[in-house]
Amino acid sequence: MRKIALLMDGWGSFITTAWSIGIINRIKETNEDVNLYVFNSTGNWSNDVNYNMAEYNIFRLPDLKSFDAIILELTNVSEKRVLEETVKRVKEVNVPVLSISEVLADFKYVGVDNYSASVTSIEHLYNIHNCRSFYFIMGPKDNYENKERVRGITEFMHSHNLDFSEENLCYDSFAFESGYDNFTRLYNANKNLPDAVVCVNDDVAMGVCEAAKEFGLNVPRDFLVTGFDNFDKAKFYMPKLTTTQVVRENIGYKCMDLLCDYWHKNIEIPDKNYIDYTFLPRESCGCPKHSEDISVAAMEQMIYLMENDKFSKDIMAMSARMGKCNNVNDIIKCIKRVLPLLKCDAMCIALDPKIYRYSSKVDTHTITTSVDFKVKGYPNLLNVPFFYDKDAEAYDITSIRGIFPTFEADVSGQCMLFLPIHFGKLTVGFIAVRGALFMMLKQYTFTFVNAIQIALEAEFYREKIDYMNHKLKQQSIMDFMTGIYNRLGYSEAGNEYFNKAMEMGRKVLIMYLDLDRLKYINDNFGHENGDIAITSISDAMREYSDVSSVMVRMGGDEFILLQECTDESEVNRLEMNIRNYLKEKSAVKGLPFVIDVSIGSVIADPVVEKLLSEYEREAEIKMYNEKSSKKVMR
Repeated sequence: MRKIALLMDGWGSFITTAWSIGIINRIKETNEDVNLYVFNSTGNWSNDVNYNMAEYNIFRLPDLKSFDAIILELTNVSEKRVLEETVKRVKEVNVPVLSISEVLADFKYVGVDNYSASVTSIEHLYNIHNCRSFYFIMGPKDNYENKERVRGITEFMHSHNLDFSEENLCYDSFAFESGYDNFTRLYNANKNLPDAVVCVNDDVAMGVCEAAKEFGLNVPRDFLVTGFDNFDKAKFYMPKLTTTQVVRENIGYKCMDLLCDYWHKNIEIPDKNYIDYTFLPRESCGCPKHSEDISVAAMEQMIYLMENDKFSKDIMAMSARMGKCNNVNDIIKCIKRVLPLLKCDAMCIALDPKIYRYSSKVDTHTITTSVDFKVKGYPNLLNVPFFYDKDAEAYDITSIRGIFPTFEADVSGQCMLFLPIHFGKLTVGFIAVRGALFMMLKQYTFTFVNAIQIALEAEFYREKIDYMNHKLKQQSIMDFMTGIYNRLGYSEAGNEYFNKAMEMGRKVLIMYLDLDRLKYINDNFGHENGDIAITSISDAMREYSDVSSVMVRMGGDEFILLQECTDESEVNRLEMNIRNYLKEKSAVKGLPFVIDVSIGSVIADPVVEKLLSEYEREAEIKMYNEKSSKKVMR
């Protein structure tokens, strides 16, 4: 089974479906054993460069050496360094490479002849409508398609000895606002109308028409307008827009034909490969009204709006459910309810394991401030918290490395879509969808992924805040040297432990310990040995006390231990174990002194109404009595 990789960047949040539809349709017509893998970014959607760069990271996901052909549609890539890196990576692969809509490096071009199409448009204005003066509101200066259209216009103007001023040539975006703003600026500056305004596309043409209305002007009465692309809006708009129709699906279709010729007939792919275009003169250039039947398109638009309304409501409901979740895995589970709307065959969500870093409160001695998500590329191993296949009841996939063999399909004509998940510039994972053409065509992908991304990011940082708060609290109530409670921690944990035991009718041991001769040790053998003596006591308590016990370092050399206890024999055994542990520790460490401790113990009885502080005082007195007796003996 051959595999084709299609790397493409959308128009803002709009994903271009035409290429994929054309490729898949041709695969099915020819019965080729080929599947399509689409890696889509929305890297020009945001003004945040970090966001865009993380979107483009999806181009680094595939090992391009695993594919039999590569198709690029990188016309809209906003970052030059991304374009250069991607071209470099693709050049390292010895497979046919096709570039859609842009002549890129030495790859083979597939698209419309923008030069000829622009000449056809201006020739019509010149020959049929006798236009001699123009405004040109074009797209981005570095965009290949735009450059070709400008080249055609420029050469036509010069060849016909027409006045061509750079001041009347505007380079901007492909958006409606470009037409509106640039026409407003040009008209305010000149106060003279041209015969026609030539626009880079239909959106810009509509912007010009709307701006003209603000000045009381009318298209085509006062001047003519042409667009490009023949989107549905061109024939819905009033006046209907003169435009150039390009069936973009035919570009994908053409790509597949070229690859088949290369694979099966060993036919070398030409450098430039064009599809047909059709110039459509309509009302905006003064041509007679067309009685185009737009009822089918209007009905499709209404259905689309209704479907999109339902989808938006379901996504909002999904987002609301996600907002109530307490962990990443529960968020992922919320996706299942919207799957019927997406009409996909399978879906996988793969996440960097580090997304779970703060979900459990561990490592009580240090505070972690970063997780080190990748900025370039993806981790070797990704967790898979969600894997859906409409033809399978269950999957045991919990992790993946790369995309193959996990996403290899046995049936040809499959479209697999890969979309990035990231928090700003930090790459978190990706979503893979098999049978994605429907959700691509309906433009569900951006909204769907964005909702998941927002929920995951909010949960991740909520867990991080909880984790950090836990760590800070641990620092405030734990003794740094020994890792057990300090006096502040004891005031909360000790009383809670004691009161609960008393309520349940259980006896509690209150043991007060004091390290003997700490000042002597520090003065004669150094504070390092004094620290060893201190930590040895906490180690002894850990070794022989219950897991649920409360251990406290009350001060420099004073400790308290609370744990459930039934009789004096348990107390005596625990005291003996602690003392023996300290003696052995002294020998093992080769200390020039023996670690010793004075201990006072009291058993609190739930039938006796006493406060914990009263028992503490009794235990402390017993401890001091033992310490005093040791001094007398010396």
